[in-house]
Amino acid sequence: MPLIYWSLVGMEVSALVFITFFALYLYVKDKTTLIPFLMALGVLIRMDYALVVLVFFLLVGWKERLKILSAVFIMLLGMTVFRVLYYGDIFPNTYYLKATGLDIYTYLRGIYVALKHILIYNPFLYGLAFYWAFKIRDKLSKVFIFAFIVLVLYVVKVGGDVWESSFTLSEITRKLKIILVILSLMGIHPSRIRVFLRPYEEFHISYNPRYLWRIYKIGEITRDGAKIAVAAAGIIPYYLENRYFIDLLGKNDRYIAKLKPKTGNMKVSLVKKFKYFPPGHNKWDYSYSIGKLKPDVIVNVWVLDKIDSSEFYPYVRDYIYIFPYGLLLKNSPKIIWEKVKRQD
Repeated sequence: MPLIYWSLVGMEVSALVFITFFALYLYVKDKTTLIPFLMALGVLIRMDYALVVLVFFLLVGWKERLKILSAVFIMLLGMTVFRVLYYGDIFPNTYYLKATGLDIYTYLRGIYVALKHILIYNPFLYGLAFYWAFKIRDKLSKVFIFAFIVLVLYVVKVGGDVWESSFTLSEITRKLKIILVILSLMGIHPSRIRVFLRPYEEFHISYNPRYLWRIYKIGEITRDGAKIAVAAAGIIPYYLENRYFIDLLGKNDRYIAKLKPKTGNMKVSLVKKFKYFPPGHNKWDYSYSIGKLKPDVIVNVWVLDKIDSSEFYPYVRDYIYIFPYGLLLKNSPKIIWEKVKRQD
């Protein structure tokens, strides 16, 4: 389920899964010529693929290791040179956003996420895997155990991920077991379980179309060059051409990305900090993004009800909320006001 979900919603997942399994296939078949190229390609697609590169580096012989190092180094060097010349930064913007200025809450959340997943997926199975890996003393098994440990440490370092609880196989199977028991007690055949899983289906069926509908509506009322502020800077900018987008959470904003996380200043419980302010969703500055940049439309913001309202409301006094567009800047010349219609 996670692979299917992120293959549809995440851009890089399918490509990286193919690269990884193809490289494993080549390793098993003892045809390692293309593995260095595949590792470099994986790093090009996503830099933290370097963790997977480390696994293959430990699997292959010394000659192949040198080739992998050379291929990945050349790729990283080329990417860095381009980034410095084009953006003026050594590292990707998301690195500054998620991996710099970290506070104690980031590491605590990372530990919480790692332990949560181990407990959900059954710690006994993890223990059994470790036991067999060390008992068999197989190189491949030990490398994958090492890879697992590295990945857990990486999760702790970056504080987990905003989507680690969304549609994971563990959550669905856990709920599925409960549903099957209830069905049996009710005398309902499990083949009719589709009805009970409808919430999961509706997310896939209605989530993106709902966004597409809003995109269409916003496109209708805005002129080319209109500035649009979003917290979800994915599907909306992708489909709305010739508009200038302001990323409130900083994934595409150098200034926001280099701020300190807001987590420590939040007057909410530790559990809510873990839930609502993961890496990539804990930096913002509305005085800059809204007060200074003055977007014509504010489509959405991140968990506004969980932050101090004084951080947001003073900067939107010149805006009016009209569904489905969001907050519209009054008298903005970039908005075609005669086309604006409130829809309940």
